[in-house]
Amino acid sequence: CSDDALQTLLDEIAGAGGTVVLPACTMQVDRKLFAPSNVVIQGAGVGETILQTDESFDETLLQVRHASNVIIRDVAFDGGGGGHLLLSSWYADNVLIERVEARNANGTGINFRYTQRITIRYSSSHNNGTWHGIASKDCFPGDEDQDDIDECIAQFEEKSGEVEETPGVLWSENFAIYSNRLYGNGGYGLD
Repeated sequence: CSDDALQTLLDEIAGAGGTVVLPACTMQVDRKLFAPSNVVIQGAGVGETILQTDESFDETLLQVRHASNVIIRDVAFDGGGGGHLLLSSWYADNVLIERVEARNANGTGINFRYTQRITIRYSSSHNNGTWHGIASKDCFPGDEDQDDIDECIAQFEEKSGEVEETPGVLWSENFAIYSNRLYGNGGYGLD
């Protein structure tokens, strides 16, 4: 029940895929964890399997990035007053988040950007300090003299020389968010 053991296991099954069954325990997380493609991360239940950090942690607890076909279920994420984002999906495709609790982050509980086909259901995201329970902001336009779409395209082109950012390049598409409990967040429940 350690973050190092979990990331090692996720790295080992990367490519081939598989199911990672997490035991009923509280796992202290001190680094950003990444979920690879074709993986199911299955906890013992909300309140039984808890990935937890503390207020000094200023990262994302678990991220699906450049991955597809990922399921995360029956796990609680506790930011302990820290954690920029608890659970995020960026540049991903076909992600299911269900029966998850995201609580006590400094920022946002569950976040997705530039993602295609994501479903978030039967989950709760609460008491997240600065921002939102569930949020998706693909682009942050700020130039009042430029059309938002043009500014977002310019931002992407500026970044795209570093790494190819697919799928969902500019906008998240085909998402379903339903039957969730969102309360006590610093900004909005859903943004």
